[in-house]
Amino acid sequence: MMNRQILILYNISRKLRSINDKLILSSSELGELLGVSQQTASRYLLELEGEGLIKRRKLGRVQEIEITVLGIIALREIHKNLGAFLRDGDESVVIEGRVTRGIGEGAYYVREYMQKFMDKLGIIPFPGTLNIKVSNIPDIERYCTGKIEGFEKEGRSFGNIKFVPVMLRVNEKTEDCFLIIPERTHYKDGIEIISEFNLRDKFGLRDGDSVSVEITD
Repeated sequence: MMNRQILILYNISRKLRSINDKLILSSSELGELLGVSQQTASRYLLELEGEGLIKRRKLGRVQEIEITVLGIIALREIHKNLGAFLRDGDESVVIEGRVTRGIGEGAYYVREYMQKFMDKLGIIPFPGTLNIKVSNIPDIERYCTGKIEGFEKEGRSFGNIKFVPVMLRVNEKTEDCFLIIPERTHYKDGIEIISEFNLRDKFGLRDGDSVSVEITD
């Protein structure tokens, strides 16, 4: 991906209130936003659309621009790299623990929140969580970068979920994931991780295996 495309994507994102928001503007406003002519701005958007980073829809004399899941992933990657650079030696927060079995509800809840996870996190999560038992949980909520709003479905209430970008480390292998903090959690001595992958299979994890989780934001 070209640096120019990231800069354009960033400029568009600055005008949005959330990752679910859509930008509506005219060709002249688009040119002003990007600091180029209308023709050049239109060409840039065609490039982003061709890469699958945005979706566009004509609405008369204006157009609606939406950043796609791929676009959100690209922006999150830049955000993560900038965060590491700006911390510049700050001590990271690392949580040590051991893999354990949950109460068997992870797959159900991930499926129920699937669309919200996709919208907020920019990933299609594996339907299940990795449960890690820890002896000392730090104040994780201070590092939360967002919240997934709860909802009602078929007479059942689903609570809010806060999340933190983290890096799971198993020996020398790592994977970017999200630590989730359900409002109605059952665990007082453990944490839950979600990812695009089945982390047990990817790392060959069994109950009792040691892992570490580093807060990356």
